[in-house]
Amino acid sequence: MANANLHRHNPKGFTLIEALIASLITAMIAAMVAGLVSAFHSSTRLQDVRAAAVLRTAAIQSHLASQLLRTRMLLQQEETRALLWLPSETLEESSGQSGEAAFDRIDLAEGELVWLDLVESADGTWDLMESVVIAENLAAEDLYAYFTTDAEYWDTLRDSLESGGKLKTYPIVEAISPVQSVDGTVADAPRLLFGSDEVCSTWSVGVEYAIVEADAENDIEQMRIEVRIDEAIPFPDKHPICTN
Repeated sequence: MANANLHRHNPKGFTLIEALIASLITAMIAAMVAGLVSAFHSSTRLQDVRAAAVLRTAAIQSHLASQLLRTRMLLQQEETRALLWLPSETLEESSGQSGEAAFDRIDLAEGELVWLDLVESADGTWDLMESVVIAENLAAEDLYAYFTTDAEYWDTLRDSLESGGKLKTYPIVEAISPVQSVDGTVADAPRLLFGSDEVCSTWSVGVEYAIVEADAENDIEQMRIEVRIDEAIPFPDKHPICTN
């Protein structure tokens, strides 16, 4: 019986070309995976921004509605400023002719004034701020203000209270942006909305703004959410000044 000679072949190693091809394939797969991970992260990030925007908007609307529920009328209205009058007494409780005594003067110690201001930050975004009087810091001569629709009077009063440390200001919402029109033009600032051009007939207050997510590294806008809130003043009053 003839014995067959068995030859054992050692496995060959990769050639240089095969190694290069393997490296190229590995690099391509890694790039694809990295791209998928980046896209997933970006998508997740934008979803988080949308969710946060919804919560922020709900918080603003709730706060604004709460304030307007106690507001009897506006005393000042501009695109970046509104002054709400929240009386500590109702017309029915007041004395005088047809309840007009309630309109004679405003009691600052009772917190009857609330300013809403849109203020630009150093980074170009805007904050919606609320300012109220600090009653314990008022002097005797500061206790009352008089009714008027003169915006300059209210601006002067606010500046005086603020400079004297008699005004507390805090944010309702921060880092908002101006809205964008259909043609792509961006407004100069977010703006407050009013039910009428006239203070004496304004029965609603709102705010129009955008929440923007930007890619700072590439200087591009990734997402823009336009927001418009409009809340009614449920029990508007007209003071004697408005009947003339």
